[in-house]
Amino acid sequence: MANEDRPTKQDEPPVDATFDDAPQADAGDKEIVHVGEGADKVVEASELGTTRYVIAGYFAGAIGLAYVLGKVLFATWSRLAEQQWAVDRAPWITQVSEDGRATGSTVVGGLIAIAVTVHLYRRLDIRNWLNEAASELAKVTWPTKKEVTNGTLVVIVATVVATVYVTLLDRFWGFVTDLIYRV
Repeated sequence: MANEDRPTKQDEPPVDATFDDAPQADAGDKEIVHVGEGADKVVEASELGTTRYVIAGYFAGAIGLAYVLGKVLFATWSRLAEQQWAVDRAPWITQVSEDGRATGSTVVGGLIAIAVTVHLYRRLDIRNWLNEAASELAKVTWPTKKEVTNGTLVVIVATVVATVYVTLLDRFWGFVTDLIYRV
């Protein structure tokens, strides 16, 4: 009787291959990411390929832009607070403390950076170009540690040899010009 209520193996949904010790998950438990505007294809995060680098680049660009804009806005606000003509026209400039200026500038810079990043992400020409660049970079064969070490040693030795050569030439021509001008 109890066996009739339990689902059989045939009734269970298919499960992706996992390690033996890992808990089994339903297909519905996967993290799903929609890519692009009006995406008609649902893609798992692990299937994004080089697109994940483009998305990470947008994220890093937004953070960098927010930082720079926050600093520029803070510097501008502080500079204006020191100018008498600006204080006469907008007295609230000096009413905000320096910490308040920093916080406000960072928030405004962050909001502007988010708006710019979203605008750039929605432009298909830019996003396609970045996707193509990321896919080309994925094709690059990066040098091994041994190749990098050997190349670095070659550069160091060549630099030392060139430095010694130029130093010897300088000393030689300095000696020759001293002989010429002493006469």
